[in-house]
Amino acid sequence: GYALRSPVSVEGAGLEELPASKLLGVEASCSEELSEEWFDLSGLRGRFRGAEVPVYRALLGRLAGRAGFVLVRVDGRAAAAGLGVLAPPWAGIFSMLTLPEQRGRRLGEAVLGSLAGWARERAASRLYLQVETGNVAARRLYARVGFTPRYTYHYRFQPRPR
Repeated sequence: GYALRSPVSVEGAGLEELPASKLLGVEASCSEELSEEWFDLSGLRGRFRGAEVPVYRALLGRLAGRAGFVLVRVDGRAAAAGLGVLAPPWAGIFSMLTLPEQRGRRLGEAVLGSLAGWARERAASRLYLQVETGNVAARRLYARVGFTPRYTYHYRFQPRPR
């Protein structure tokens, strides 16, 4: 009686496979400090908006010293974000987000390139991420820059009786 929920692909890549992105008119920067500009994009406009915002902020606060916050700006305005978390030799990629009006411009590549550079400087040699199997656009991006699926998993939940 349990139903499938959130099938996910866990994917990995070597850092040598992710060169820094050089998109014209795009500025990608990575900071180890959580800025309000980054949080506005990821926390208030991302998947954790709403009631989960305080929980997400608290989680990010516990990552101090292990996190890299990438913000991509187009014409000086925040357009995409991502989070890297170190666990050498690995760095995990989380909280990828591109604003809907900025999609299709390869800003995700700029986020990943910046995170890869940040991870390299901190002795990581491999990257991993999780992506929902139904997120076709994200999976295409990750394949294009060198990520390959390693395994899948999912959750099951028991539907409430009607």
